[in-house]
Amino acid sequence: MAEKRKSPGSTALENIQAASNIRPSDLARMWMIGVAERGQVGEVITIDSMPDYVKKIGGPVTGYYSYYCAEAFFNGGGSEIKFVRTAHYVAGVSQAAKATKIIQGYNALVEDQAKVNTLKVDAWFEGDLGNSIKLNSLKAESVLTTQLVAGAITGLVVVSTAGFEVGDIVEVNNANSVNYFRSVVTEVTDATNLKIASVTITQTFPITVSTVKTASTHRNKTEMSNNYLAGVSKMVVANVTGLSVGSIVTIGDPTNNRMEVKKITRIDSNEITFDSVTSNAYNIADDVLIVSQEFNMSVIYAQVERGPFNYLSMAVENQKDYIETKINTSSNYFIEVEDLDGLEDDLGDIPLVMEDVVLAGGSDGLSGLTDSDFAGSLAYENGFFAFNSVKDDFYQIICVDNLSKTVQKAMYQYAEDRNIWAVGNIQFGKTIDEAVDFVVNDAILNTQYGEIQYPNIKKINSLTGAQILVPASGHIAGLNAKVWKTVGKGPHIQPAGTEDGVIQDIDDLENNLTDKESNRDKLDPNRINSLYRFSPWGILQYGINTLDASETLSQKGERITFLYAEHSIKNGTPWVVFKNIDSSTKGRVRRTIRTFLKGLWESGALKGLTEEEAFIIDVKSGNDAATEAAGEFLTKIGLATKKAGEFVYFEFSKNLNQV
Repeated sequence: MAEKRKSPGSTALENIQAASNIRPSDLARMWMIGVAERGQVGEVITIDSMPDYVKKIGGPVTGYYSYYCAEAFFNGGGSEIKFVRTAHYVAGVSQAAKATKIIQGYNALVEDQAKVNTLKVDAWFEGDLGNSIKLNSLKAESVLTTQLVAGAITGLVVVSTAGFEVGDIVEVNNANSVNYFRSVVTEVTDATNLKIASVTITQTFPITVSTVKTASTHRNKTEMSNNYLAGVSKMVVANVTGLSVGSIVTIGDPTNNRMEVKKITRIDSNEITFDSVTSNAYNIADDVLIVSQEFNMSVIYAQVERGPFNYLSMAVENQKDYIETKINTSSNYFIEVEDLDGLEDDLGDIPLVMEDVVLAGGSDGLSGLTDSDFAGSLAYENGFFAFNSVKDDFYQIICVDNLSKTVQKAMYQYAEDRNIWAVGNIQFGKTIDEAVDFVVNDAILNTQYGEIQYPNIKKINSLTGAQILVPASGHIAGLNAKVWKTVGKGPHIQPAGTEDGVIQDIDDLENNLTDKESNRDKLDPNRINSLYRFSPWGILQYGINTLDASETLSQKGERITFLYAEHSIKNGTPWVVFKNIDSSTKGRVRRTIRTFLKGLWESGALKGLTEEEAFIIDVKSGNDAATEAAGEFLTKIGLATKKAGEFVYFEFSKNLNQV
């Protein structure tokens, strides 16, 4: 009887051991774990091309090879990479860190008010690269040309008023001290004069070091429609377009030189309600303006401005413009933000004017990087186990940023556990004898679920034009993908030899090996596939070995055919779950599987002159009263693969594992 599961579903069993499923539509996908410039550590990142690779996880990292091997895979014939970025872990916790910055804010119209933390900005990816992210929300900036002395201030004389407008919240900063204040522009008088709501200051602001800045943007500027009485919390305005519940607005009375900042709590037709009543009365004859207060913010990354984000609001009620909603759903801007709404009041949380504020503290987490950071842990689901979040499917898997025997063995074991195909690597600089010793005696590699080749390769760096040495597995995985997905070929075709084994994107081999039978005689019997330059075809893969020492499934095409068939059947029969175990269900299962296997046989993947010689579908012998009582239905399938003269069996159960 098959292994009992806790919840209904279906699974495939090969030699009574758990297997996985595969979609037959794409045999050109790969899992890859390695070091990258960016991208969240430990998360599976789907990449469909090299431009997509650069966009999501960056360019080459000095001393590592993932970029170049991904390039080789796509150039060779690959269609998708699922990439897991690694870092050093301590007790399952990544030591990579995101660059970050706390932005402060304070209420307008209050001199030297204590600044409070109002907005936290993080790089959306961990790493040193995040330390180069800059933020800028500056709309206009000028400097004083007449110093401000202690007392009431109702105007500013500046070099230029260009970019400033009525309703702007301006910040005046004295760089010689900690003194600053904010006010609101009530009038742009001319090219050098700004009127502001009256503020009393206690320190002199000299002209040489005092700046005037604003980040304010305004969706709406409107007038009152009726006079407004003191103590009333509602105001009728001419236009509410662009205003929302949660909008911060400034009520400006230029005649009486005063301003008030309010938050809208309700909008009814053209009537807006504030969060608190005002002590001032306003007269429409005084040209009172109601001005919404938002701000823009740009992200500067790699000297390129991303954005800007326009009309940002710090009020969560303002769903359309709320800063977390706008920015955190746009990861192309490389930041995520957190509104620190528990640390400031609603009217004081507009962030300070920002000009090239740089994030800091980002770390790649590569210090102390070890084998275990790549191999990972099931308990923590890091390293290879990060791919546990990906539904079972047919993938190749490579790891080129750590070539130790520990990591390579862990990769093969993970491939076997997940029923995928691993392409391993022999470390740089090894002779043929040393390569054999590594496979046979040192790492003791023995699996039907992977291959290894010798030697590594030299390619031209597409970014610099220089020749570089890289692990060979990226090129081999690309060649595999190209052959297996090509119409008229398929998973049973061996990616080797002069017709199907030509490897693209290679400049030379690591130790300049040429075709020598004596070399192949050392490698091939020890399950290592040879790479050689064969004139006039170029550099070829000249071997089809799996790493199976038992020789049960010693050829790649045989093993891949099994994976393809086994998982295709699993994917194609989820409907069996919850079906009654009767002759109707058995007949439907048999017909469904027969149609698939017949197509596989007709494509040349199986031996035999007839269907009966090519495959067997048995829905009887594995089922009895005990399996039926357990809710299990077993289908036994045998395939006559091209190499083997006998059938190799696997079983399918309807009541195991997830669908």
